[in-house]
Amino acid sequence: ELDLNVCSTLQQALHLFMKVEEIEYRCEHCTCAIGLRHIEIRKLPLVLCLQIKRYKRTKDKTTKMETAITFPEFLDESWFEMDTASAGSSNQAGRHRWRLTAVLLHSGATVRSGHCTARLLDQSRASECWLTANDAFVEEEPFDEAVSRPEKIGVTLLTKIRAQTNGRLFGSCEVQMLVYTREDEIARAQAMERCAEEVTPPVVPEEVLAGDAAKGTAYGMEHAEYLEAQRKFSEGHVERRSLLEGLMPILG
Repeated sequence: ELDLNVCSTLQQALHLFMKVEEIEYRCEHCTCAIGLRHIEIRKLPLVLCLQIKRYKRTKDKTTKMETAITFPEFLDESWFEMDTASAGSSNQAGRHRWRLTAVLLHSGATVRSGHCTARLLDQSRASECWLTANDAFVEEEPFDEAVSRPEKIGVTLLTKIRAQTNGRLFGSCEVQMLVYTREDEIARAQAMERCAEEVTPPVVPEEVLAGDAAKGTAYGMEHAEYLEAQRKFSEGHVERRSLLEGLMPILG
């Protein structure tokens, strides 16, 4: 999970996250008092969570920043390289792509009030199906209906613009987290779902069932014997305690 500052685009937020910055640094070998640091992404996970930091803490209160952020349907490794000027423009063979699979939204003015909903891509289906999760209610919706909300209360599909990674662009003032899943992982989920539908449960031979029943009976008898031994031990323990309580006054 990466914590990103609110910017007008996801590309700018990632650029700011990995930006080289100057820090006060006292070198042990020279008189240099300024150092440089930056964050470098070495390896991306199968599922990438991008948390948008919408809440700003001041001395008196916490306020929510409702700046709209634009984000793409697809990301690739180029979005996480130090030189982000050409982010999303790389089409090199063998590079992975991550697809937008969930958007977490928060409507409300403060961190302690409001309402959370989510837009989720059902990754087990070969055909595109988006779900809207609202408290205990989860509804299937066509893609356009699932995302094309007025910008102030959900996700808006920006139909007039396309991202450089050959996908659609979205905008939202309420997005709290974006979840991107690598495309081969989505394909694996879909393949597993197909296998589950095609494979029928095997027929269990009668001798196996009979053997399991016999094992269950034997286990039940052993368990009963254990409970009886435990009962006798407890009774003996009570008897010994009673005997000691009677002897203690005599033994001083």
